[in-house]
Amino acid sequence: MQLKIKSKIFFTGFFLVTVIIAELYLRSNSAILSSSEAIRLNDPLVHHDYNPGVTFITQMDKNNELPPVINKINSFGIRGPEISKKKARRVLLLGDSFIQADEVDFKDTFSEKLNNHFDGKLEFIAHGIGSWSPTTEFSWLCHKGIELFPDEVNIFLCANDFYRENVYSMSDVSYQRQALYEGDVPIGYKVNIAEGQNSLFAKIKKTLKKIHIIRWIHERLKLIIFKITYRIFHKEQIVSDLADEVVLFSRDAALWPEDLQDSVDSTVEVIYNIKHFLEQ
Repeated sequence: MQLKIKSKIFFTGFFLVTVIIAELYLRSNSAILSSSEAIRLNDPLVHHDYNPGVTFITQMDKNNELPPVINKINSFGIRGPEISKKKARRVLLLGDSFIQADEVDFKDTFSEKLNNHFDGKLEFIAHGIGSWSPTTEFSWLCHKGIELFPDEVNIFLCANDFYRENVYSMSDVSYQRQALYEGDVPIGYKVNIAEGQNSLFAKIKKTLKKIHIIRWIHERLKLIIFKITYRIFHKEQIVSDLADEVVLFSRDAALWPEDLQDSVDSTVEVIYNIKHFLEQ
């Protein structure tokens, strides 16, 4: 009986010590072990964006040989060092995950390579967020990008910006539907951040997330569940739908379904509206 009690005490003590050590380790590395919720925030002005001042690691999957990359977001909310006073013609580059390039060292991003090439004669500032499209980029431009006093703005497009919403849920028409407008300018989004924040459940959830080991476990479980459900229920259908959309784009526009033509036309109109906004 005493042996069982001693065993329980030993294993309980061992478990607690292990948890405490893990918690201390995660806290000591919290600057670069941020959860996805800490890295990116829902923003009623631009839909979603980086949380200013965070630092995080992007780790590629096991099939990719690229090393982990440390990403540092400055106080303005974009990757890289703090933005200095404008000294040369400034070019702003906006896009999605291709411009975000968080899998690549900052010095190896194409904007930094351009800065090195022009050696101060031109200044390039890039900002991209995964799943952004022209509408969200327009919102960021009018709320934040314009504060950088760019002399030139380049919007980088991806084919999925023009897809129909029923094929790709993060196409531009989806953001157009969620946006709140002032004239032709998308000044905000129907992102209800405050909903449920004062409930008991929300307060408990917020408190638990301050415990780093719980937050770490929560993030890993979410990723595992996503991968399982994606593979079981969605992968084949998503791949099939996207493949069909690509085939449609390869055909003459006269053969496109009406809803695809509408999606393309409305997204092109957003690009024209960005041009008009910058010319004002």
